[in-house]
Amino acid sequence: MKVLVSGLINIESNVFVNNFPVEYSPIEYAFNQVNFDFSGVAYNIIKALSALGDKTIPVSIIGKDNIADLILAELKRSKIPCDFIFQDLKTTCSSVILFDSQGKRKIYCDLKNIQDFVIPLEKIEESLKSIDGLILCNINFNDNLIKNAKKFNKPIFTDVQDLSNIFDDYNKRFLKNSAKSIRFIDKDNSNRLLDYSKEVTNLDNLSDYISEFIEECDREVILIIDEVDKSSDNQLFINFLGILREKYLRRI
Repeated sequence: MKVLVSGLINIESNVFVNNFPVEYSPIEYAFNQVNFDFSGVAYNIIKALSALGDKTIPVSIIGKDNIADLILAELKRSKIPCDFIFQDLKTTCSSVILFDSQGKRKIYCDLKNIQDFVIPLEKIEESLKSIDGLILCNINFNDNLIKNAKKFNKPIFTDVQDLSNIFDDYNKRFLKNSAKSIRFIDKDNSNRLLDYSKEVTNLDNLSDYISEFIEECDREVILIIDEVDKSSDNQLFINFLGILREKYLRRI
């Protein structure tokens, strides 16, 4: 399978801490507890698909700095093409992750000014003819790809990262653009989901609309939940999973 993957590629530093909140001290020697690596949703997906034997076409935006050179060298070492890794930023995006032995994490993500850019559709359009599908991550520079998805006539898989509020403007915009793009697959259900998005204001509303959608849908519905551990508010997912569990027990 050949897949285009468009999303964030960045550098990441992981730092182990004894507990949260972190106690202040001018310096702490953390031997073998500070690690640096390449990361980002797109990078992780690309590496995973490549390990499974699939061919990938990475699409991302990085900087013009030394870190970018390391990223490109690593991709080339792994025989992953870099034709559509655009070096439009001055410096590459980065993140620092603090984590403890209990699995708690605090992520500092610096996207630089990447939100001001979009992937130039005209530069990658020709390559879309030879792929089997697209994986588009939730980031501003994918707007052109989402909005023009219909003319690609290819299956699109998407991923929503760091969802702490299902009603925030950023994710709401991305999901609306996604819903508009899948209308050509199932116009009626797409319109229904758009209508629901205008009325859902809390988890109780969401629960009601999930039941209504499934009851009226003429086919099986599959819900995929990913990256729960990366949520900045795990309680949100716990509450949502509680809703789904109750529906399962009651069979809606």
